[in-house]
Amino acid sequence: LLTTADLSLLIGYDRAHISGCIAEEERKTGELIPRRANIHDMGSGLTHKRVICMYRYRDGLCATEIAKRTDHDDESVNNYLSCFKRVRHLLQKGISPDQIPQMLGMSNNLVQEYIDIYEELENDDA
Repeated sequence: LLTTADLSLLIGYDRAHISGCIAEEERKTGELIPRRANIHDMGSGLTHKRVICMYRYRDGLCATEIAKRTDHDDESVNNYLSCFKRVRHLLQKGISPDQIPQMLGMSNNLVQEYIDIYEELENDDA
């Protein structure tokens, strides 16, 4: 897999510019461009979590179809969806976002990713 550093050397643009272009394309299309960061769910780009939750809660796809589209196994897809549902449930119960990581045994960053997905879905419904 090429990194943004590799692309930077090959095409002569700085890494920040390349990363921005890739992220914009991913947001626009809703599709992941295979890169080390999103294959391993690292960094702040579009993540599998977001794509999987959007396929389920925006598009209404079942876990098996999502697994096929994202090249994941059913267990991984169900894990992402389960984590999202737990965060969403606590938010809907009025639990402070600051309390959720400790309650669920998740990192602050992970919970924030799920909160961002939840808010995006809520805004889509509005």
